[in-house]
Amino acid sequence: MTIPKKIIAGDYIQWTLKATQDVFGNPISSPDWAVTYYLRTNVAASEGLTVVGSTYTSGWEFTISATDSANFDAGNWVYDAIATKGSEKYRLGGGSFEVKQSLIYTGTPAQI
Repeated sequence: MTIPKKIIAGDYIQWTLKATQDVFGNPISSPDWAVTYYLRTNVAASEGLTVVGSTYTSGWEFTISATDSANFDAGNWVYDAIATKGSEKYRLGGGSFEVKQSLIYTGTPAQI
């Protein structure tokens, strides 16, 4: 599983990433390597979030709290997944996802 392609602002989000190998066949796995997702958007105030993985079997699990995602502006976001081990860094991949405005409201609903 990887980061979802669509996220609703205000949702609790979880995903996992399996252990992998570098181009020489050397393992990139937990707990030897740490993985961080760097999320960014270019809408409004140019937001971002850093999501650090926790060990999950030989890979990692990631969580974005509902509080953190509530601050996401709707629109297109991009990410990079970076593995680190000491001074070594390895880009595991990247991509994009879409953030949608939550339909939850109090009072009078806003235009979407």
